[in-house]
Amino acid sequence: MPQYIALRDTPFTTEQDEALASIIRSGGYEPIFMAGDETPNGFPWDECVALMGAFSKDCISMMPRLRWIQMAWAGVDSLRGAVYPGPDTVLCNASGGYGPVIAEYLLGAALMLLHNFDAYIRAQGRREWERIGVTRSLYGGTVVVIGLGDIGGRFARYAKALGATVLGVRRTRNAPPEGVDELIPYGQLIDALPRADVVAMTLPATDETAGLFSARHVAAMKPDAVFLNTGRGVTVDEDALIRALSSRSIAGAVLDVVRTEPLPRDNPLWTLDNVVITPHISGRMDDPTNAMLIYQIFEDNLQRFLNGQPLRNVVDRARGY
Repeated sequence: MPQYIALRDTPFTTEQDEALASIIRSGGYEPIFMAGDETPNGFPWDECVALMGAFSKDCISMMPRLRWIQMAWAGVDSLRGAVYPGPDTVLCNASGGYGPVIAEYLLGAALMLLHNFDAYIRAQGRREWERIGVTRSLYGGTVVVIGLGDIGGRFARYAKALGATVLGVRRTRNAPPEGVDELIPYGQLIDALPRADVVAMTLPATDETAGLFSARHVAAMKPDAVFLNTGRGVTVDEDALIRALSSRSIAGAVLDVVRTEPLPRDNPLWTLDNVVITPHISGRMDDPTNAMLIYQIFEDNLQRFLNGQPLRNVVDRARGY
């Protein structure tokens, strides 16, 4: 009886799908391509050994032979609480597929707020020629990057290249990576925040990171500091952030992620003129650059799986990253 590798909602071209199918067949398996939430009738649950793309926790629990899951996102919080067939089922993410694009988003967000572009866009809509606030620069400023994975690490290098002092915050304290002037453990984050002109969050959602940026951290920021989040909304005390933005205890924020998505229409964040909200689009799978990088990750790990080699981007299922 044949065994199968299933792919769902991958962002690849027809040629890339055909190349993956050829590789799968060369390894003695049959590919199954799916789109949307529907699982085709007669899907071979008992004979599926690997998944690539967007699959739910329910699917995973129904595949007793499942050995490998390759997610198409850097974050794997959608699978928190999943029941895996066994302890040897390997979960991999797509870390490395989103860094360049999301780091550009963070850089653009920081520059927009520091140079008051958001306020000038609103003034243009009113046809008002006026100078608004004080322009500030990343050059000579201080940027705190919380989370130094592929995304945070790349943004740190971009900020450093523009002349900022970069303070990096991560769980482990080894030598500072490229672009980071000073490495700070989570426990000392609050002491670094009064120095920050820009605070950028790039953390995944895990038990450890939930609420990590607390009301105390928000209160420690400077009045002219700006806050950016492209990680997960649950890592921040959103109520405290709203209070600080409403009272202008901090200057502004760009939020690509929020605690509840979609953001409820009655959430005060919608009404604040010092907040820019984007609907979790800083790292879309269908962005051509992201799609190309994700394909490279998929293709490499597929070859490794078929050849019995160690996989890359393996997630610690207990930690969630």
